[in-house]
Amino acid sequence: MLKRFLATALIAVGGTAMGQVVSQSLDILDGADAGAGTPVGVIVLDGFVDIATTDVWTASGARCVTSNGATLIYQDGDPNTPGVQANLVNTGSGNDRMVSKPRGRNALTRFDNGAAAVAGAYDPTGPAPGIQTPTELNISFFASPPESASSPSADGYVLRIAISAPGFGTGDVVLGGPTAPAGYGILLATIDGNPDGTPVGGWVNATFDVPAPGGSSYWLWAVPEPASLALLALGALAFRRR
Repeated sequence: MLKRFLATALIAVGGTAMGQVVSQSLDILDGADAGAGTPVGVIVLDGFVDIATTDVWTASGARCVTSNGATLIYQDGDPNTPGVQANLVNTGSGNDRMVSKPRGRNALTRFDNGAAAVAGAYDPTGPAPGIQTPTELNISFFASPPESASSPSADGYVLRIAISAPGFGTGDVVLGGPTAPAGYGILLATIDGNPDGTPVGGWVNATFDVPAPGGSSYWLWAVPEPASLALLALGALAFRRR
């Protein structure tokens, strides 16, 4: 279903059904790419869109909820509201959460000139800046200024999510489906729509030619180890005390 705030972003750019998002992929940064290393205890997810050469990316919606003591990492948080960031665009280089129009994974323009704006919450819908708490990110965002029929097509990364998971490294986690893969048993994050019965993906994208958003859901699973469980429990306790 076309969500209202994502629709608002799409109405601004218009569009007719001719092209498509060729594909989207969400992966875990493991240091293989220059500038993409992450410390133990931080898991960074990066979202890539591959757009048809005759089309252009216009908007996206994402909802990520953490669990079992894992929390979302924000840069430049509001000092009066721990864990909340008012702006997810142009956050500067690093592994903090951010959104942009399609850019290279570590391109300076991605960090300093993302050319995107947050419209509001994605699922369920809500006003800007959406939901940005230590345990939930729920936003829709769009190209700003809006794209047009003459805008050049570009593939690239549009969504980066950083998760604090004490005791876990990139080798301890995997993205999978709603059922834990063999050898994994701790659910750290769910990138899925609100459980209201609406068939919607946790991360969706739209293009100028195809304004109806489409995408997928993902689940971040970790290997259960006693030391990691203890660290997550301590993190969850500290969060409840705050």
